[in-house]
Formats: sequence, structure tokens, C-alpha cells
Amino acid sequence: MNSILKWLKVIRIGTLIIAFCPIVIGIIIASQVHGADINLLVAIITLICGLSLQALSNMVNDYYDFIRGLDNKDYIGYEKPLVSGLVSLDELRKGIYIILGLIVLLGAFLIFHGGLPILIIGIFSILTAIFYTATSKSLSHYGLGDIFVFIVFGSMATVGATYLQTGLFSMKSFWLGMVCGSIATNVLAVDNLRDKESDALANRKSLVVRFGRRVGEMEYFIFVVLSLIFSFIAQPFSILNLIFIVLLILFFLLLKTRGEKYNRLLMLTSFSNVFFLVLVIIQYFIIQ
Repeated sequence: MNSILKWLKVIRIGTLIIAFCPIVIGIIIASQVHGADINLLVAIITLICGLSLQALSNMVNDYYDFIRGLDNKDYIGYEKPLVSGLVSLDELRKGIYIILGLIVLLGAFLIFHGGLPILIIGIFSILTAIFYTATSKSLSHYGLGDIFVFIVFGSMATVGATYLQTGLFSMKSFWLGMVCGSIATNVLAVDNLRDKESDALANRKSLVVRFGRRVGEMEYFIFVVLSLIFSFIAQPFSILNLIFIVLLILFFLLLKTRGEKYNRLLMLTSFSNVFFLVLVIIQYFIIQ
């Protein structure tokens, strides 16, 4: 049991929400909008692959930050598994290989089921997960992480999940995925605001490092507004639009947040994706 709890901490299980929610939404749209009979095996494997990709990204991030000497005990974010001694460097490396092998194995099944579009999504997702921090020319070092998070944990996840069940490209799934992508990007925005000083020392040029704290806060607000626009396009004047109110409240909290309090706001922003999932369930299982 202790070993299981240890690895749940290593993969940062709380962050897996941003991968879980868009995939479930994509499956809901396949069933409730397009009338698909859900292939449960495909749905479960899609979820496992999505969660594994997020876990892989987290583990690779911790691995490369540690070997570059960027992590230290003064870090105010989540518990760093290598700094705290939760796992050794060798254990983490083996864990990365196991997760990657699982993704490739299960991904091959999904590619067999869904064809070329799923192959493209899979390759793009794996490369993003690995090269977000791997190498000195990683996405995070050039401030490109926001764009890729918006894509991978947004419409790519929802559309891919719907496509695997229907064989169709769903615009409804696309726009709902854009809301999920907006929330995921705001999770990263809070993370970047919290880590501004340490990122600057590591030469990791996030938007906040490049242009300052106010730009990071403005980025958050822009995606709050975009969440309303995307949800309105998906379902005008619906319960889905309430996500805007929740995110707007979080934005006002953001303006007053500093230091370790960013950890709480990061968690709340992440869980707003769960709130949106609940809204989607109500909309398409009860109201529609």
C-alpha cells in the first residue's frame, strides 16, 4: 500500500484531472449527441492512455529539473519526489520507461481501432509530454507550454475520444474541448505565476518570466472570457455557460494570491474542470 501511495504522489494524481475530464466529455458527446453505442473497452483504454500521458509529462518534468539542479528544498509548489527522497533517480527513470511502454502498448490498440487520426494524436501527445521539459530547448524554456497544453488537454482530447467511438469529427466535442483547454492553460498560468522566480533562475522563459506577473494574470482572464465564448458556441444560453462565473471568481482570487497560496488556487482551477464536466453531464443527460 505504501508503494502505491508513493507512486500516486510521484505521478501527481491530483493533476490528472485535466486529462480525465476532456476525455470523459468526448465520450459523453459521442453517446448523447451522436448516438453512439459506447465501446467500453475503447473508452477505458482511452482514459488510461490520457492519464498516463499526463503522468509521463509530470515524471519527465521532475526528472530533468532534478538532474539539471533546478529543484531545491525551498520550492513552494508540490512535493518534489527526488528532492524529498520519495524515489531515487533510478526508480523514477524506470517508472518513466514503464509508463511510456504502457502508452505505446495501449496506444497501438487505439490506433488499430481509430486509424491515422489517432496515430497523429498519439505521436503529438507523446512528443509534447516528453519535450515539455526534456532537453535545454524544451517547450517550457521557450514559453510555448501554454499553447501545447491548450491543444493537448483541450480539443485534441475531446475530439479524439469522440472519434474513437463514432469515427466522426465532432464540432460539439471540439468547442467543449476548447473550454477544457482554457481551464488547463489557466492551471499552467497559476503554476507559472507561482514559479516565476525559480523559472527565471532556470532560464525557463514562461510568459510570466518574459513579461511579468500582470501578463500572467491577464492570460488567466483572457481564457476565462474564452471559456464563455467556447461554451456559448457549443450550447448557447445553457447551463454550460456557468463555467464562466466559476472561473471569473477564481480570477479575482488570483489577483490577491501570492506565495504558497498559489497552490490552493492551482487546485481550485484544476477542479473547475470537474465542475465543467458536471455541467456537461447535467446538460446532456438531464436537460437535453
